[in-house]
Amino acid sequence: MVSYYIIELTKLKENKPRTADLLEKWLLIIGGDVEMMEKCKKEEGEIKEAIEQLEEMSADEKEREIYEQREKNRLIYNTEMNAARRKGLEEGEKIRRKTR
Repeated sequence: MVSYYIIELTKLKENKPRTADLLEKWLLIIGGDVEMMEKCKKEEGEIKEAIEQLEEMSADEKEREIYEQREKNRLIYNTEMNAARRKGLEEGEKIRRKTR
């Protein structure tokens, strides 16, 4: 048996709970609740990332380019740091083998 649910976002927004659980937060944000978006931008997690990406997608072209360059630089930095860590671990393992 398949169950279906109908969620009326306008009613949820009208009867907005004081402390929304994760699902209610997502629904309020999807429904365009600016107050909830601002609140969630201050928290850590997936909702914050989604809001930031939504803002990036709706930004003007220059802002989008700046954001994309920043993201590219962050990814390059993380990749280089991971490669340096692996290299350091490999060198440490070689040294450990020699000292045996």
